[in-house]
Amino acid sequence: MTSIKEKYKEKRKNVKPRSVTAQYVVLFSSLLLLTNIILGIVMYNQSRATVLELVRKNMLSISNTAAELMEGDIIGSFTAEDVGSPEWQEVIKSLSVFQKNNDIEYIYTVRPTGNGNFEFLVDPDPVNPGEIGEEVVVTDALLKAGSGTASVDREPAQDEWGNFYSSYSPVFDSEGNVAAIVGVDFDANWYEAQVREHMKPAIIIILFFVFLCSLIVFTFSRRMLLRVRLLNSQLSEMAVNVDELITQLSTEEHIMLDANPGMYAEINEYHSEFSGEGDEIEMLSSRLQDMQEEISLYKSFAHARACTDALTGVRNTTAYTEVKENINQKISAGKADFAIILFDINYLKKINDHYGHAAGDEVIRGAGHLIAEAFGHFATFRVGGDEFLVLEESISEDEIKSKLALLESGVSQFNSGSSFGTLSLSTGYAFFLPEQDSSVREVFIRADEAMYSNKEIMHRSLNLQQL
Repeated sequence: MTSIKEKYKEKRKNVKPRSVTAQYVVLFSSLLLLTNIILGIVMYNQSRATVLELVRKNMLSISNTAAELMEGDIIGSFTAEDVGSPEWQEVIKSLSVFQKNNDIEYIYTVRPTGNGNFEFLVDPDPVNPGEIGEEVVVTDALLKAGSGTASVDREPAQDEWGNFYSSYSPVFDSEGNVAAIVGVDFDANWYEAQVREHMKPAIIIILFFVFLCSLIVFTFSRRMLLRVRLLNSQLSEMAVNVDELITQLSTEEHIMLDANPGMYAEINEYHSEFSGEGDEIEMLSSRLQDMQEEISLYKSFAHARACTDALTGVRNTTAYTEVKENINQKISAGKADFAIILFDINYLKKINDHYGHAAGDEVIRGAGHLIAEAFGHFATFRVGGDEFLVLEESISEDEIKSKLALLESGVSQFNSGSSFGTLSLSTGYAFFLPEQDSSVREVFIRADEAMYSNKEIMHRSLNLQQL
C-alpha cells in the first residue's frame, strides 16, 4: 500500500489545476452528494440481495449434498416397521454426518402424503426426533420441493422445535418421482446474523462515501477553491484507506489472493491512470470513479469469501455446488473428464474429547491445508464437518496415487509435530465413466463407497494391532 501512496504524492507535485467559479464548485458538489446518496441506496439494495442469495445458496448446497446420498426407492418405502432396520440406520448415519455442521440445527427427511401435506420420515436427532408419520409444518419451500425443485424458505417457520429458515431438496426414486425430501433447519437468529455480518462491509463503504460527500458539500460552501484542492489531496489518501479496508475484510490474507490474484494489479492500474491534469472538479471526478471501480472489485471478493470455508481456507459447499453444476453441463455436452477423491478425518471425536475442540479444529485445518497443498486449492472443498472433497479434471490414476503419496508424507510431518493426537485420513476415489455416469452424483457415490471401505479396513487394522 505504501507504494500507491508514494505514486500519488509524486503525481500531486506536478498538479496545476485550472480555476473554476465558486458557483460551479457548489453546484457540482451538490449534484455529487445527491448522486452518491442515490448510488448508496442502490448499492445497499443490491448488496443485500446478493448476500441473501449467497446465504440461501449455501443452505441449499447442504440439503442438496445430503439428498444426493439418499436412495429414493429405499427411503420412500419406509414404514413404522422399518424403524431400527439396517437400511434405516444407514440413512441415520448419512444424515448424522451433516448434523455435525455447526450452522445446522436439524436435518431430517419427510415425504408427501397428498393434498399438500407432509409427514416425518427419518429424523436422526438423538434428543427429540420427529416420529415417522408425524405431521410437518408446510411452507412454500417445502411445497416446491414436493414438486421436484429444491427451495429455501423466504420467511421463517415456527414449530415445536423452534423458529427456523429451512432448505428442502427432493430425493427421487428410480421412476423420477419425489420419494422423499431432505429438510435442513437453520435457526432464524443465525440466518439474520449471517445477513448482518455479510452486510457490514457494504454498509461501512456506503456510509463512508455518503459521509465523504456531505463533507465535500459543507467544505466547498465555506472555502471553495482552496478547500477543493485540499479535498483532492484527502481523496487520494482515502483511496488508499479503501484499499486497506478491503484487505482487512478478510480474516486471512490468502482468501483474497486466492479469490482474485489480479485484484491488487487492477487497483494499481486504476491508480496509474490518474493523470493529475485538469481542473479541481475533473480531478475529483477521476478519483471518485477510481473508488467506484474498487467497490466493484470488492463485490468480486465478497463472492469469493462466501465460497471459502472460514476454518480451513479451502473452498466450501457453495463453491462445490457451482463447480458440480458446471461439470454436469460438461457431462450433458459429452465433454466431461474428471475424478472425485473423498477424504474423511478419522478419530476426530476422540481428539475433541481428549484435547478439546481447539485441537480438533487444528486437525481439520491441517487436513485442509495438506489436501490443498497436494491437489491444489482450486480443486479442494470442505463438504462436511470432517469431510473434504477433491474434484480434478483430466487426471490419471497414477497422478492421483502420486498426489496421495505426497499427502501421506505431509500427514506424517504434521503428526511428528503434533502434541494432541494423530491426523488420519480415510480416502476413496472414483473416475467419471462416460458410458455409465449421467451426473456428478453417481461418481460421488462410488467415491464415497470407496472411502468408507478404506475407513473400515483402517479400523479393522487398528483393532488387530490393539489385540
